[in-house]
Amino acid sequence: LLCYITAAKVVSLIAAMRAQALRVFLMDVRHMVDTCLIAGGWIAVMLEVMEILRARSFISSYAAYLEPRSGLSGPALKEHDERWVERFCREQNPLFEASHALLDMAFLYHILLVLPLLTATSGDSRLALTLRTLWICLSDLLHFAFIFVVIFVAYAMSGYFMLGSRFAELSSIHKSIAQCLQIILQRQYDDALM
Repeated sequence: LLCYITAAKVVSLIAAMRAQALRVFLMDVRHMVDTCLIAGGWIAVMLEVMEILRARSFISSYAAYLEPRSGLSGPALKEHDERWVERFCREQNPLFEASHALLDMAFLYHILLVLPLLTATSGDSRLALTLRTLWICLSDLLHFAFIFVVIFVAYAMSGYFMLGSRFAELSSIHKSIAQCLQIILQRQYDDALM
């Protein structure tokens, strides 16, 4: 499907270039969203392939780790394990980074997939009214989101700076943001933080 969409977009891009309407083609919002969807899809495919290749290298490394381990005991076994854990962490760090990038890309990709559906709803009068209302108040929503993010990050960072040394849940910026988000959403959290 991604190959078909890419081929269709390339054909329409070539047609726009021949008609010398490339600037108009690129400035159209629908074409920009389609281009972002195609690019995001290919980036997700690339990250998935990278993750598969890294997983294969992990399996082969793990087999190489187990081979000499059976003949070791005591301090030699402990040294062997420590050396291999360090090597695994060093070799597999790109795999974890690719996994996180793939999750982020999947999140953004699904948001981009919703945009064409919103434009397709303009045929129904009620849905078109809802879409126009959202479009009109988009700047207000973006301003609210900006203010919310600034206040929330300040809230999380104050938790990290003031309580990070006392509570493991607030010991880093990322953990503090996750914990504060759980507190805001009233999910389960430790009563000691209250």
